[in-house]
Amino acid sequence: MEGKLVSDLLLKVANEDGFGEWKAGLLKAQLKAFSPMFEGLGFCLSAEDDLLSQWRGYANDAKGFSIGFSLDALKLACNQSSKNNKLKNPLTTLQPIEYDEAKQKEIVKELYIPLKAELDTLEQLQKHRNPTAAHKKQRSQCVSLLSSLLTDLPKISFSFKSKAFIEEQEWRLVSYLMDIHLDPKDNNALCNFRSKDDCITPFREFHFDKEDRSLITEVILGPKNVTPIHVVESLLKQAGYDNVEVKPSKASYR
Repeated sequence: MEGKLVSDLLLKVANEDGFGEWKAGLLKAQLKAFSPMFEGLGFCLSAEDDLLSQWRGYANDAKGFSIGFSLDALKLACNQSSKNNKLKNPLTTLQPIEYDEAKQKEIVKELYIPLKAELDTLEQLQKHRNPTAAHKKQRSQCVSLLSSLLTDLPKISFSFKSKAFIEEQEWRLVSYLMDIHLDPKDNNALCNFRSKDDCITPFREFHFDKEDRSLITEVILGPKNVTPIHVVESLLKQAGYDNVEVKPSKASYR
């Protein structure tokens, strides 16, 4: 469902607004055409530092580590990446995930209002049996603007999740990939690929300031992690991180 929830919500908002069959069909067709063109390359985090379900699901069955990042440092790195990135349209965002459907709808409505205006115009234009050149030009302009408005979808597509995941309290650093089928020489399609489990996935490297040691604030050892704390502290100091708190998880899990 990643990235797809927003399309379903947009259609739900349209239906609740009394969309007719013709406009609903056109909107569905546009969404279907645009959906494969956008990928969200995400670095996913949690506001919860020591949650048992997270240890089980994402840290090698609690044998791994929970790394605490500074939110301010992440925001700064995100802003610098957007300024320095060679991509024509890097569209990098850092934001918390929204789980509440009512709030999700309010966000979607901001996009829906201008979309509705263009769809209303197109519906009126299609009623002309013998459209003039002016009508055809206006229709072309409406379709173009409609497509342009839909390109705003990625900005919110990967910030929505079902309420079933609310325990995770997720934040995401996302770099949007505009159409992975573009010419590889086009900077908009610039990315790398790697094999992971049962699939191949695109990714981009995200670079932090090597001199900034405020990025990592704490490290928590998983319930099944047997590494001595002083070993982790030595590793961090060797990397230049002298003031990072290292502690064991409070969760009991064997």
